[in-house]
This record gives sequence, C-alpha cells and structure tokens, in this order.
Amino acid sequence: MPLYLQEFLGIEVLMMIGYGEQVRSQAEVAVLFSENHPELRPISQGTVSKIYTQYRDLGHVRDVKRQRQPRINEEVKSPARKVAREHGVSHTTVRKWLKDAKMHLYKIQLVHELNEDDPDRRVDLGVVLDEKLSWTPHIERQVQRATASFWRCRQLFGKTWGLNPRISLWMYTAVIRPAFLYAVIVWWPATRRLYIRQQLSRLQRMACISVTGAMRTAPTEALEALLSLPRLHIEAEAGAMRASYRVKQWRQWRGRVQDGGHVSALNQLVERDKLLEAPSDKIPLTYVFKKNYTVEIPSREVWNQDPDALVSHGLVWFTDGSKTLEGTGAGVRGVRPRVELSFPLGKHASVFQAEVFAISACVSENLKRGYSNQHIQICTDSQAALHALKSPRITSQVVLECTNSLAALGQRNKVRLVWVPGHSGVAGNEEADVLARKGSSDTLTGPEPAIGLPYSYPLGSIDNWTREKCQEDWSRGIGLRQARLLIKGPGAAATRSLVNLNH
Repeated sequence: MPLYLQEFLGIEVLMMIGYGEQVRSQAEVAVLFSENHPELRPISQGTVSKIYTQYRDLGHVRDVKRQRQPRINEEVKSPARKVAREHGVSHTTVRKWLKDAKMHLYKIQLVHELNEDDPDRRVDLGVVLDEKLSWTPHIERQVQRATASFWRCRQLFGKTWGLNPRISLWMYTAVIRPAFLYAVIVWWPATRRLYIRQQLSRLQRMACISVTGAMRTAPTEALEALLSLPRLHIEAEAGAMRASYRVKQWRQWRGRVQDGGHVSALNQLVERDKLLEAPSDKIPLTYVFKKNYTVEIPSREVWNQDPDALVSHGLVWFTDGSKTLEGTGAGVRGVRPRVELSFPLGKHASVFQAEVFAISACVSENLKRGYSNQHIQICTDSQAALHALKSPRITSQVVLECTNSLAALGQRNKVRLVWVPGHSGVAGNEEADVLARKGSSDTLTGPEPAIGLPYSYPLGSIDNWTREKCQEDWSRGIGLRQARLLIKGPGAAATRSLVNLNH
C-alpha cells in the first residue's frame, strides 16, 4: 500500500470495489478514485490489487512496513540504548556489561532483528506460543520483563538506603510477581522442569536480596523462608488452582478434567478437599442498575441523638448474622409486626453471607404476608451487606437473590435499608443478634453448604496447601544445615520482625 494513501482512503477503495454481483474492475476503481480525489496522485491498477489482497489476507488496510534483511552495520548503539531504557540505566553501563560478557553490539542487534520475525513463535493475548508448546520462550520472556520491572523499582532503594523492607516486599508481591504469573493456568506444568525452576529461582532471589539487604552468598531458600515467600513454582501452581476453580465455578470450563496437563491443577484441589465440588456462591459479574429500594447509612451521631426518628413509622425489621465455633446463623426481629425468626446456616457460611441471607429472609417474610402500599424499613448493622446491595456490580449468588427479592417487594411498597450501629444498645438490633446466635448454635438440617460455598473457603484451602508445601520443601530439602538449624521454616512472626527493620 503506498505511503501517501492513508487508511481511510484504502477503505474508500474497498467500498468502490464493491461486493457480490456489483463488483468493479481494478481499472474502473482507479479511474473513479482519481475523479473523486483530483488533488492526489492517480493510483494504478496494481495499487487497487494490493489493497484488496491485503484486506483479504490481513483483514485491514493499514500501511504495513516493508520487510527487509537486517543490516548489522546500521545504528550500532541502538540495542544498547534500548536495553538501557528497559533497565533504567545509562547506555554506557550497558555497553560495559556487554563488554564484560564478551558480547558484541553487532551480534546483539542481529539476534534482536532476527527474533522479531520468528515463524515458530506467536504472541497471542500476551502469551508466547511456540510450536511445541514447551512454554520456555514465554517464561523466559516473562522473566526478562519481571527483571526489567524489578530494576526500575531498584532505582527507589538499594542495599543500605531507600524504601524500608516492608514496602520493598510489597512491591515485589503486589506488582512484579502478579505480572509475572499472568496466564499461569496454561503454562504452570512447565515449572516442573529443572531449567524453568532455575530461572524462577533467579528472579525471586533478586527480590529477596533487595528486601533483606543480605550478602551475595546468602542461600536463596533461607531468604525465602525468612520472608515467607513460596518458591515461584509453588506459587505458580497455587495460582493455577485459583484460576481453574474460578473458571469452573463460572461454568466456563470446557472439556473434562484430565489427569495430566494444565487442567490437573483442579484435580489436586478437589482431591485435597471434596467439599470444593459443592456449588460456589461466587458468580460471573452481573449488573443490576434498577433498584426499587433505597439504602441509607446514617452516622453514629444521628443514631445517638434520636434513634427513633429514623424508624418512626411503617413496618420496622432488624436483621443480623453471626458466626461462632459451632456454626453460622441468621436472625430476623420484627418490631412492627412482632416476629422472631432464626436460621442455621451450617459451618461453612461466612458472616457476610449470613448478614445478606438475614435481609433476604426478612424480605421473603414480607412477601409472604402480601404487604402493599407500606413503608418497610429493614435495619442491619452490616455496612458490607448494604454496600453490596447498593452497588450495581454483583458477584455473589446470595446478593443477587436478595436483590431480586427486594425488587419484587419494592414494586408494591416503599422499601428502605437502614444501617444501625451494632452493639450500641438499639433494642431491635440486640434482639436480632440473640436470634442470630441461636441460629448458629442450632444444627443444620440438610447437606452442607446451605447457601453456596463462600469464595474465601477455596482461597483459604489453597493458602493452606501452599504453606504445607513450603514447610515440606524446607524440611525435606538437602543442604543448608546451619540455616535449617536456625530457621524452623516459613513463619509470619519472623517475617514481620524482619520487614519492620531498617537497612
């Protein structure tokens, strides 16, 4: 496509060609284009043919740069400058690195240009796919990117100055490591190979040295144990477990779960805890914009000044949820009318689920009574539940069901959800709390879980597996006799005391 012919002009040429039975010849299109654009140079039939061929093969008419053979004697310093920009150092420093490594700039540039058009590799959605699906090129690329990001962060701290260890550790765990583990659900089996584990260990070692300021001779495994950092191949497998469970619960899992390959992460998770096969409370993101109810969160001062003014008229209900060692329960207390309800929810429901379920049970009771043209006020001490019911973004099944019930009740009534401070002497709230505790002590009739497994349960199960795996690797490891005598294993207390120190 000629350089002077812009993209919108190429689209116009395609429209002139037409489709179906009304197709113009290349000569007709060239003449018609010249008549419509006399200010431009006339185009030839060959140009029309190239535009049509490019659209057919590539799906667009943007200008594609002409491919050429790489010339190693052109812009010798550009590779050094590019590496310098990526690592945040001067190009003179990069040239010194290359000289120390006995790597010539001409060779660097030639390899770089030859790798730009590798027919055996393809980048799709940020993942490098090689012809054998070994994932080695992708992991090497991720390690290079994570290293570059790490060196950019290194400008903020050094071994004896800069940010404190706590911020440095957060920078690695919250910025660099999540970016490195992108799409880990498909490439995590590659971490079983020794070469890949060495690459991962090298990356994490840089972070450990920067956080602790340790000497170069400090063993990587000991630093990881002190910082409670799982080895990257363990963290990759845990990330694959989280992703596979989330995809399966969202009903996006295609095919059967096999014994090998990247889908085996789900097998390991389910074999560890059969309860994870139960339906989850987490659902794909759903939007509900129309609300037939209002949510009010007054301040504590308003409640302390005149608590009766907020619920002075209409039907008044109080709801609460409770979780104890015996189980989880929900309670509903009606002031007008006088009603007392308690519900056992089993051992696995979360407090948030209990709070939302209590509101949903109160709404169901109002629907059962067939109220119409009433002012209904439901008071709860859970701001988390109120914010979830107020937000248009819904990712919980129990929240979605409660929202639908509130919408049905609000069609014929005026419904208000009001926040009440907990354990502040409000009579209705205290009575609802007693009913919720009664429900938590009662035995659930039916299978567990009662209202869908909370998403925190599988996350906690995966975290426990990660801790056990780290402790097992540390206990059964070879070497580091002195370090194993002094360090019993990864622990939050040792990590907390270490990161609170200053370099």
